[in-house]
Amino acid sequence: MPKGIVNSPASFASHAQRLAAFLSVIPVIVGLVNTMPEIAGHQDWAREVTGRPFLLVSNFPPKCCYPPIFVLMMVIVALDASVYRAWAEERPSLAWLGLLLDIGPIAAAMLATVDFRVEIDSIFLIDQITGERARLILDAAERSEGVFYGISFEAEVPACLARSGVWIIPLLFTIITLFFLYNV
Repeated sequence: MPKGIVNSPASFASHAQRLAAFLSVIPVIVGLVNTMPEIAGHQDWAREVTGRPFLLVSNFPPKCCYPPIFVLMMVIVALDASVYRAWAEERPSLAWLGLLLDIGPIAAAMLATVDFRVEIDSIFLIDQITGERARLILDAAERSEGVFYGISFEAEVPACLARSGVWIIPLLFTIITLFFLYNV
């Protein structure tokens, strides 16, 4: 077989664990940059170099930074401590179940991330996709024309229409179950 092609479970394990080690550097770098102290002129320099006037060099908003890093961490866990890889050698008949268990925490993290974006007040993902958010903001702007700013938060920032609603409980149960199954 040509060099570089995965041809044994041990070779697959070393490739997956090397990829996990490489990917594990990303959350570390993001965390270091996120907690970097404010250095005078550093933010202005980064904005000038990139041409982005609102670029943040440190102290990223949690709504933007944490969810993708959480998904990446679950990918790293699944690559490094793969149940599929262990069961492919020990119990080949159950390897498919190990693959499902490896996919479980990644799927749970993705479900949690999407629901976080649907529920968080500053994003309202479903309303953004359907265009309902723009209509609500336009209606709120028309209602508040001629009114002093800051009189009422509800008048300035309309509430979200599409949320998870009653589906939040089954979604949370699914997420918890997927994480629990992987940990068992």
